[in-house]
This record gives sequence, structure tokens and C-alpha cells, in this order.
Amino acid sequence: LDHAAAVWFNESKKANEKLSSMQYNMGKAVLKIRSMPSKAALLGDLGWLPICDHLNIKRISYYEHLLNMSETRLTKVVYNELATLHRNGKKTAFKYVDNINSLLIDKGLDFMVDNNALVSAKHVKKAITHQYAMEFNNTLYEKTSLLHYRVVKENTFQPSYLKCQNVGFKAIQLKFKLRAGVSGIGEDLYRQHRGTGMCSFCGEFESLKHVLLQCHAYQYERQKMISNIKDNCDEATFSLFLEDSMFAMYNVLGDHDNLFNKPFLMYLLEMWKIRNSD
Repeated sequence: LDHAAAVWFNESKKANEKLSSMQYNMGKAVLKIRSMPSKAALLGDLGWLPICDHLNIKRISYYEHLLNMSETRLTKVVYNELATLHRNGKKTAFKYVDNINSLLIDKGLDFMVDNNALVSAKHVKKAITHQYAMEFNNTLYEKTSLLHYRVVKENTFQPSYLKCQNVGFKAIQLKFKLRAGVSGIGEDLYRQHRGTGMCSFCGEFESLKHVLLQCHAYQYERQKMISNIKDNCDEATFSLFLEDSMFAMYNVLGDHDNLFNKPFLMYLLEMWKIRNSD
């Protein structure tokens, strides 16, 4: 998607929407899911910038390279001609200078416009990623499906559970679905007005906490997980894990390398087989 993006600009809202849709569908393909998770959760756990931000960083990186290019290079000669015409208010078929300036202004970097000495791709990348991080955090509090996700997700970087070794892809996929609120448990179905939300094993409301820590149907598998966590955990943390169910739930759903990740992912595989056995 970013081929030739250094000089090619998708100016229309429709083009941006198409690019965003393509990235979203690719993210779903990577995680092999058919459900419709929040775009914020999908990009957040994959550690991807929105495609348009990615393209803009590439454009500014090339722009900085272009400004520092030798004046004898044909590319620089063409750019200088475009820049001169722009300064003189002349219209050109290739709107490169206009597009670059619009990009800088949109990101609040007006002081870089027509000031070659101040253009810094590193500075622009920092501004773009900071702006995205703020938008990302705001989105987490706008969607009810991300009630749990907003607690366990600390930043826009890819969490390490996606790279957990020797647990299988299915477990990683399940953890993402549970974090993002698209696993199809009773809590998700009730929120989507697709069911009563009751657990088929015990008749209680099938909340995320119920599935992970309370339902008797998975008691044996859960005890194995707790035993594995105890073996790798300090005494104070483990005591809190046993005493505070919310602390326990958000630790296993969170990103704590293999301290909680691996035992939890192994538990997910076993309990999900039981849950879907009927």
C-alpha cells in the first residue's frame, strides 16, 4: 500500500476510507477472525499505526531527503521548479508542494512550511505518533465493547502475548478476542442484543470474570493455571492474585511476558474446548 507513497497523496476522504478499510481487513486476516472488533483494539494489539499516518511519515521522510539532496540531481531540479512556481502563486499539475504543506499544517507543524532548514522527519514522526496515541486513548473510552481492553492496554505498541512461544495460534487469537470484547461469550452477546448472556453450564450471567475465574465447568483447568502462575510468581503478588478477582482477571488479560501469559494461554485452549464441547 505504501508503494510510491513518498510522492503520491490520497487527497480525498473516500481514498482515505478505502485505505483504512484495507488495513482493517488485513489485520483481521492476520488474526484470522470473522468478528468485527474495534479498529482501535485491532491496530493497538498488532502495534500498527493507522495506514494514513504511516504513509504521512514516509512522505515527510522522503521530503527531508529531497531537501538535502544535491542541487544537481534531476529530482531536485524538478522540486526546485515546483517550489518556485508555488511561491509565485502559480498552479501546477503536480501538487506536491501543496500536499506537503497541507500535511504539515494538519499536524500542527506550520512553522516547517516553506522553511527547509526546520523540516525534521523525526520531529514529524513524533508529532504524528503522539497525536495518534491521544486519539487512541480517547477511542477506548468511547466504546462499551472496550470496557476491559482500556484497563489492560497501556500503550499503542504490540503486546508480547502475540509472540508467546509454544502455546499455539488459537490461544493467542482467543486472548485477543476476549480483550477486545468479540469472543462471543454471554457478556458480548448481551451487549450486542443477541442473547440473554447466561452461562450454559451454570445459568449465571456469563461475564468475562465468570468465564475466566468463576464457572465450575473449568475448575480443574483453572487450578492448573493457578498452580503454574504460583510457580513463577512472588508470594505477595500471588496472594493478591488469589484475594482480588479483578486484579487476577486484568493480570491474565494483560501483558506481563510469561509470568501470566503462558499459563493463561494454555488455560484458554483447554477451557474453550470444554465451553464448545456441546
